[in-house]
Amino acid sequence: MEINMPTKKIQVHPETMLVHNGATVYRTHVDNDVDQGVHSYWFTLNPDTDDQAFDIRVVSPSVLDGHPPYLGADANPEFATATQEQINTWRKQWYEWNKKDGGEYQAIRKGLMDAIDRGVVKSHHDESVVPSL
Repeated sequence: MEINMPTKKIQVHPETMLVHNGATVYRTHVDNDVDQGVHSYWFTLNPDTDDQAFDIRVVSPSVLDGHPPYLGADANPEFATATQEQINTWRKQWYEWNKKDGGEYQAIRKGLMDAIDRGVVKSHHDESVVPSL
């Protein structure tokens, strides 16, 4: 015997990432499910749908260039010969990069503002998003 539990779908207003030059940028959610959390790099200017969502790494490719050195020799050749002191420094830098409102968050905000200023992402009167890549 199969039992199907009732479910309830409700629409919630997305979290605002920033407002800049008249454009409001909203976070998108994994699988459109609030309980699964927000995407790290995907945003939308339309609060009603993420059908027109964009990846900040595409519209502002250099947005994450300021990240600390990677903690592995496959992505950071210097890691193989680094001292423990250097590795500890890099770990601290990653902690600062990843913490709430840290370096990555600030870089993403800067990239979003830059994309809006350059007109790469723009909001129209009907709130549709036009990524003009």
